[in-house]
Amino acid sequence: MLKTFKILTQIILSLLILTCADTSPVSENKKIITDRQKQQINIENRSELDNILLERIRETSFILNNGLKLSTADWTPRGGIWDFSDSIYYGQGTQINNKAYYNKTDFGDFIFEVKMTKLTEDGSFGLLFRYNEHTDNGYILEIYPHGGFVFGTYYLGVREVLINEPIKKFKRAVNAWNKVKVLAKGNAFSVFINDYLITSLKNNRYSTGRIGFYIGGGPRQQARFRVMQIKEFK
Repeated sequence: MLKTFKILTQIILSLLILTCADTSPVSENKKIITDRQKQQINIENRSELDNILLERIRETSFILNNGLKLSTADWTPRGGIWDFSDSIYYGQGTQINNKAYYNKTDFGDFIFEVKMTKLTEDGSFGLLFRYNEHTDNGYILEIYPHGGFVFGTYYLGVREVLINEPIKKFKRAVNAWNKVKVLAKGNAFSVFINDYLITSLKNNRYSTGRIGFYIGGGPRQQARFRVMQIKEFK
């Protein structure tokens, strides 16, 4: 009887060992699959504009590239002193908000890439897009020389801040050039500085409008801009 009990005990122990050895890899495999699925989900949830850019870059309509010089008549100032006579544009403030916009066409979905530098340490400068010159509505990206940025909207000339954050990989020195790129597709926006993604967001307020430049403040505020590319999604 005792011998039979020992044999049964050994059989039960063997079955338990086999069960543990068999189920552990399955459980681990399930965990690996889950992790991979999560990674795939994270990849799929990256900025929509990044995916759009990869998929549709060949469908874009080429407009400007490589600091192409435009004529002074292509730009309309709205406050400030602006010089568009060279491929590197110059702007100086005369009031709180100084703007200049490209007056030939509106842009809805686009890539707008500019190299820009501040000639003074304080005060913001940046880019306008989907801007309406008649109502003073539109989007604005303001860059601060200390390495911060504001993404906001203008409504009847009044700014509303959507994002206000510091910038990584930003050249803070006076006269240092930083490359700024805005991608817009529908209600989705992505902003890059020196090829580093600083923000992605969605906003439905404006769907089309002018592109342009911005300088905040009076005569001490001076900046230079060089258009690298403008591409419109068709």
